[in-house]
Amino acid sequence: MDPNPSFYPRPIGVPYSTSSPQARRASMDTSMTLVPDTDQDSAYFRALENAGIHLNHPQIQAVRHGKGPLLTLAGAGCGKTTVLAARAGYLMAMRDVPASSILLVTFTSKAAAEMKLRIAGLPG
Repeated sequence: MDPNPSFYPRPIGVPYSTSSPQARRASMDTSMTLVPDTDQDSAYFRALENAGIHLNHPQIQAVRHGKGPLLTLAGAGCGKTTVLAARAGYLMAMRDVPASSILLVTFTSKAAAEMKLRIAGLPG
């Protein structure tokens, strides 16, 4: 007998012969290859890389986002806190935005404390 009769490995009515959908594999490119040394902000990304932070293309886009607010929505464990910390550092280092003008919002005090630590540990 099934230990959990309310759990179904597939939605009711979907035959077992139906394959599960698969997402495309994300590119393995990071800031090391995506940000050429000729870019004005390349020194910032090289400093991040030296600190062990390698951002992918969507993360780099979020960090470089132009003026105004940025809403970052993503699943667990995909680098939201890293992107928010890197963006805050980018705004301060590359765009001369005072720290008092930056607002980062998260859902838990644990995540807020983690962001604070990461921002404090950023290059520059």
